[in-house]
Amino acid sequence: MIEFIDIDNAAPYQKFEQLYQLALASSQENIEAICVSSFDHTLNTTDSRFVNLKFVKQKEFIFFTNLHSPKAIQFEKNPNTSISIFWNKVNTQIRMKGKIQKTDDLFCDEYFSNRSWKKNALAISSNQSNKINSFME
Repeated sequence: MIEFIDIDNAAPYQKFEQLYQLALASSQENIEAICVSSFDHTLNTTDSRFVNLKFVKQKEFIFFTNLHSPKAIQFEKNPNTSISIFWNKVNTQIRMKGKIQKTDDLFCDEYFSNRSWKKNALAISSNQSNKINSFME
């Protein structure tokens, strides 16, 4: 579920929330899944992956990531991103482009302090995006 906090009154943000509520009412699966793209300077290529959108706060679309993950490192070098969302239950595709930035530490700390210890332990111990040698053939 995506939480909306004091979203901006501008039409795109209001429309996003309306479409979200429609998709939610239509039992859209994986409603928070968004495809986020970044640029890998080392390989001179783009990378895309799905993350869970957690909040829309004013004009910010917020997801969380390990700050040592490849995507975080890529965004630190180049903050340009594109995001795609597809909600098939309401036949809606949403595309956004913009610059990504780290959200405020206090907001992050509050979010993680309110999560279950099991989710936090899993997030801390996860080796997200690291290659698994046994699958590299």
